[in-house]
Amino acid sequence: MSVEPDSDKPIYWWSDRLVWVGALGYFVDIYDLVLFGVVRKASLAGLGVPLNQQMETGLKLIDCQMVGMLVGGIFWGILGDFWGRRSILFGSILMYSLANLLNAQVQDLSSYAILRFVAGFGLALSSTAFVLPIL
Repeated sequence: MSVEPDSDKPIYWWSDRLVWVGALGYFVDIYDLVLFGVVRKASLAGLGVPLNQQMETGLKLIDCQMVGMLVGGIFWGILGDFWGRRSILFGSILMYSLANLLNAQVQDLSSYAILRFVAGFGLALSSTAFVLPIL
């Protein structure tokens, strides 16, 4: 006698929730990147960056965030393997949130770049924490 899985239900009771949490993590990642693209011109103009240098400066800032996401993904992934992904998620969210709040208060480009790196570093966990177990 063989037991056939019910085709209407997922293999695991938590698989639907895991996919939704992973999707929300990606939404936060993409939303942050899109939002930076929207406010980039105004924020750089507010810092006194000339119009002809705003594109290059904006690309350097987004590069800082991408490097932060790369380094953070590796860091949070390794740390999550040791301590558990759920437990370090809150630290990552706190780091990302504080970095973005401080981003609103920057007065110079070096602080802006450092905070974009820190925001990317914190943001990286939402991708690595919940997507890797699905794969």
